[in-house]
Amino acid sequence: MTMDGLDMDNDLIRLHGKGDRIRYMPYSGRTGLALAQYMQLREKHRHSDSEAVWLGRFGPMTHWAVAQILEVRCKQAGVSKIKPHQLRHTSADRWFANDGSENDAMVLYGWRSRTMLSVYGRSNAVARAHEAARRKSLGDRF
Repeated sequence: MTMDGLDMDNDLIRLHGKGDRIRYMPYSGRTGLALAQYMQLREKHRHSDSEAVWLGRFGPMTHWAVAQILEVRCKQAGVSKIKPHQLRHTSADRWFANDGSENDAMVLYGWRSRTMLSVYGRSNAVARAHEAARRKSLGDRF
């Protein structure tokens, strides 16, 4: 992520997908507050003139550095190792669990093929279906 890809006025992040396709992903108010706090700290960093959003001790962070930080945080929290891409799957799963539409998911996640809906939705599809059935309580309508 680069600084020019952050639109903090509209709570959007510009993302580059496969094939250099560009899309914008909105972020939540809590994320916006955390980003604002980070930006205040970032201004004091010796590499604050960098275009990279995420700065580490020695300058712009690579995707490997982000993965390492995630690994350390998992250990600290006592949870299994999480790879950064798994967060994308988790985000999609939560989208579907909260009745997000398939068409909106395709736009937000940058999917061209509807096949990706099942790829990203597969992990918790049964649990989501059970929860949807409970919410609808069709058996109680007789």
